[in-house]
Amino acid sequence: MTNNENGLLTLVESAFETTDTKSFFLHHPTGTPDFKPGQFINIGVTIDGTTYYRAYSISSLPSDKLIQLTIKRVPGGTVSNWMIDHLNIGEQLRLHGIAGTFNIIDSPYRENIVLISAGCGITPVMSMARHLLSLSDERIKSIQFIHCARDEDNIIYFKELCKLSNEYNKFKLAFYCSRSTKKSDSLIHKDRLNMDSLMIHMKDCFNDSSIYLCGPDEFMDMVKTELEASSFEMNHFHMESFAISCEIPETYNASGHEGKNHKVSVLDFAFEKEVPDGTILLDILQENSIPVVAACRAGICSSCKCKVETGKIELTVDAIANGTLTLEEIEEGYTLACSSRIIDDITVTLK
Repeated sequence: MTNNENGLLTLVESAFETTDTKSFFLHHPTGTPDFKPGQFINIGVTIDGTTYYRAYSISSLPSDKLIQLTIKRVPGGTVSNWMIDHLNIGEQLRLHGIAGTFNIIDSPYRENIVLISAGCGITPVMSMARHLLSLSDERIKSIQFIHCARDEDNIIYFKELCKLSNEYNKFKLAFYCSRSTKKSDSLIHKDRLNMDSLMIHMKDCFNDSSIYLCGPDEFMDMVKTELEASSFEMNHFHMESFAISCEIPETYNASGHEGKNHKVSVLDFAFEKEVPDGTILLDILQENSIPVVAACRAGICSSCKCKVETGKIELTVDAIANGTLTLEEIEEGYTLACSSRIIDDITVTLK
């Protein structure tokens, strides 16, 4: 492995996991970059002359020769759908770093580990599971892998997970499918996951478990709320907060600002323009073809970090809690373009 988190990734192999989900195996010329199981990668994809930036969770291991990204088709998904339909063997993507506080290394685990996922949220926890099973760690008594999908045909990594369950006694597997399935399988529960069913899997280790969760927001909120109500020790609960809702914070009051404009200056490109109060900085940069990497667009990946030299902005996410900015960086003027609301005349430099 190397510490090279930039450069070009070449597609070596691809394979469908389900009818609408495909895995891509990518090679870096100087070796797989260092990452922690659970983290995501920022990539640039050029489509019809326009470069788009996106963040995808890595499902492979740091020791693997190829980086595995598993991507699901989504309605209106410009990049995801294009990659599934058009990215061919030998073609290249640009790597723009690896990030993410949701990982198995920075969040130490207890002797019983519970990995919970839904839909394509399985990708980071799959990397965690592969990592944990590769260790000779006698402290680990059990690994519970609980995944929720619409039906059996939509379970990503189904065959590999079943194989791992057969190979490792401490790897306990359960699927919850909200719709009826075609086959009768003891691993598949024809129901939605709830606290009662979760307790069945955790009845002997509830007080000695570390939980790692990834999936749609509503699903994660449900699990978190149920665990809190059951007095689970939440310092041993870790959740991937990749899809954050960027709402106007309570401190922002738009009343009285109607019709007010602010001047935005980008020193690197000799750019100046007046924009309405409350405009998101990333929007104005992209609308005026100022090159800025913006992979997640949710204040999580930090790829759009820039510096406000003069003036004020208002962050719409808690960048410190997300691990994308430190307090010191914020005090120095650094911000995230995707989550910065313009409330003043500002001068910006891009990193």
